[in-house]
Amino acid sequence: MAAIICGKPVPFMCNEALVPVCLVTWVVVYRMPVLTLGFLLDTTLGNVLNSVLYEIQRCHVLMNCAALAAATLPANLAQPSQDRATVIGPLIAGLLGGCGGGFMPLNKGLDPLATGSNWRIGSSALASLWLFLAAHCPTTKAMIGLSTRTARVVAVIFFVGMPLIEQATGTNLFGKNPLVRDSSKANNQDKLIVKGTPVTAEAIMDKEGKKRN
Repeated sequence: MAAIICGKPVPFMCNEALVPVCLVTWVVVYRMPVLTLGFLLDTTLGNVLNSVLYEIQRCHVLMNCAALAAATLPANLAQPSQDRATVIGPLIAGLLGGCGGGFMPLNKGLDPLATGSNWRIGSSALASLWLFLAAHCPTTKAMIGLSTRTARVVAVIFFVGMPLIEQATGTNLFGKNPLVRDSSKANNQDKLIVKGTPVTAEAIMDKEGKKRN
């Protein structure tokens, strides 16, 4: 979406390696669900690994989208100027890039905001604002005094760290994160390991019910 609104080709058109990678991912997840989903969703280690890697990737996409808008839009303003830092474009592009598809499909409109604060959208908005102030706007960048690389590292730490804090304490300052399991369920599910294979409580109950029948 960010590339489209900036008038640039989308990643699939520029990086054709994404197509086989997505195909392999689909095959692994849907053909070997016990090895993938069972581990990633039903164990604490898998859940933490899933969250950390997903948040790093989400922040990577956000940073690229915000940088794309910051570099592309100044020459396309109503009053073009390469010396002026665009504000709205990088903020919206970063939000769309980092929300994890929160507004897709497009017919959802603003429904993702109807239930209140949402971690992916809220964190993307905050990180987009941070990157604009610390990396894209010359005036505020000079005041903050961090290099662009350091500002990006701070954004990654925020994305990765907040879900881990929620995982450990149950505190979600920026809205519920769907990748963080309910702590009351986590302790039970971590014990449900059958011959090294994670099994959910629901699956075991269903299996036991079939045996009785």
